[in-house]
Amino acid sequence: LHQQGEIEPAQILSSFDPSLQLFLRKPVSAGNAIQLPNHHAGFEGGVLYYDRQRGLIKFAGANLSLFYVDDQHNVSVIKGSRSSVGHLSESKGNTFTEHQLFVSAGMTFYLTTDGYIDQNGGEKGLPFGRRKFMQLLTQYQHLPLVKQAQELKIQQQMYRKNEQQTDDITLIGVKI
Repeated sequence: LHQQGEIEPAQILSSFDPSLQLFLRKPVSAGNAIQLPNHHAGFEGGVLYYDRQRGLIKFAGANLSLFYVDDQHNVSVIKGSRSSVGHLSESKGNTFTEHQLFVSAGMTFYLTTDGYIDQNGGEKGLPFGRRKFMQLLTQYQHLPLVKQAQELKIQQQMYRKNEQQTDDITLIGVKI
């Protein structure tokens, strides 16, 4: 499906990788001290492109997965590549896999940072987990996206209880 000038999410991530690596390699001055680059720094994210004319979603993820609910109310996941954009320990450059999926009306797509899934809580202080997240998507998929966002936030806060929030949490939903 490659055509001249077509948007390619994997290529977007790959082209961003060297410039972020270069930026992260620069020493940073902090007052009188020079801080060396953080070799564990990088960008985890994804690029989602919807071609409405062809009814096609294209996705590439850098340590980020795409969750979706199909028109039969089944929740599935497309795993992103196991590389971050700009990660210094991977100096040869990262390659990212592009996934394509034909869509139909009623499908919903979700991108979330690992902060939602990795948040500790519950009775045993364990991470929330991908399975619980997917169960919530099934449970709330009949609601408008605004209501889904409210319910997902409430469920995450209830699970976390008194645990400290350990990471940023971003959740994006797109309904076709």
